[in-house]
Amino acid sequence: MTTARTTSSDHANGPPPDVDEPPLDAAGFRRWAQAYFGAKSRHDLDALAGLFDPEIGYEDAVLCRRTTGADRMRATYQAIFASAATAAECTAATAAGSVAEASAGSTLTWAAGGAGGGAVQFVNGAGLFGAPMRVIAVIELECGRVGRQRDYWDGRSLPAPALADLRAAYPAHLRPAALAAAQRSHRDPALGKAAAAYRAAIESGASIAPLLTDAAVLEDVARGVRVETRDAVAGHLARWSDRLPYGRGAREANVVGGAGGGAWEWTASPPFAETVGAGVTAVRLAPDGRIAELVVGWDTSRLSSRQRAELTARTEPIEREDRR
Repeated sequence: MTTARTTSSDHANGPPPDVDEPPLDAAGFRRWAQAYFGAKSRHDLDALAGLFDPEIGYEDAVLCRRTTGADRMRATYQAIFASAATAAECTAATAAGSVAEASAGSTLTWAAGGAGGGAVQFVNGAGLFGAPMRVIAVIELECGRVGRQRDYWDGRSLPAPALADLRAAYPAHLRPAALAAAQRSHRDPALGKAAAAYRAAIESGASIAPLLTDAAVLEDVARGVRVETRDAVAGHLARWSDRLPYGRGAREANVVGGAGGGAWEWTASPPFAETVGAGVTAVRLAPDGRIAELVVGWDTSRLSSRQRAELTARTEPIEREDRR
C-alpha cells in the first residue's frame, strides 16, 4: 500500500500528507509534490532526502545520466545546494525574469498523479544551474517516497556554455537510445485507456478530436508551441505527426498516474531513436476520461541540422497556434 511520510515540520509550499493517510489520490499527490519541491526550494536537505526511497533511481534525459541510491542522491543535492547562487545574487537577477526563474529553488507549477506517482512540471531557478530550466518529470512512488524520477527538459533552453558545463560536471552514462522506459507498475485504467486510444489514432491516421475536450490544450515545450481548442490540437498533430519524435512510430512505454492525469513516458519514433531516445507527455484528463491537456517534454540539443530544420518549417498556417 502506498502511503506518504511526514519528514519535516517546516513545509513552506504546503504540508506533506500524514503517514496514516490512505493511498494518494490526485489532491494527495499534489500535496506530496508541494512538500517535495518545497524542501528542494528551501535547500532543506534532510526533508528532501527523507522523501527518497533507499533504492531511488534518478535519471536526467538531457545529460543521459543515472544516479542510484538515497545516499548518492543526498550527496548530489548537498553539492548542488552548496554551489547555488546566494539570495543576494538571485535578487539581483530578478530584473532578467520572474522571481521563480531567478531563484535558487525549484518552483512546482503543475502536478497530476495518484498513489503510484505521476507527472510534475517545475522551474529550476537560474541560481541552481546558471539559467532557468523548465522541467517535466516522471515520479514513481514507493510507499510515499521517490523510487524513480526522470527529468525531461530541452538542452537548448540553456545557453551553450551552461549546458557544456553541466555535461562536464555530470558525464553521460547512457546513449539517448538507451533512455527507452518500460512499464514498472500497474497502469491506471483511465490513463492507460487514454494513452492506448491516443496512440491508436496517431498510428492509424485517424483524428484524435473525439478523444479531446472542447478546450483541449497541447503544448510542446521544446518547440515553443502552444495549440488551443480540440480541432486545432487534432489538426496540428495530424499535420506534424511524421515530423515529431512523439508522432507516428513512437510508443507510450510507461504510463504513471491516476484517473485525473499523470505521465505518458514515450519511446521516440525510429528517426529520433539516436538523437532523442525518449520523452514525456504530461496529461490532464477530464472526469469523463477525455484529454484536457497535453504538455510534451523532450530534448532538441542532439538533433541533426536536418531534423531541426524540419521541425521549424512552417508549410501551412495552424489555427490558434501560439509559437513562443
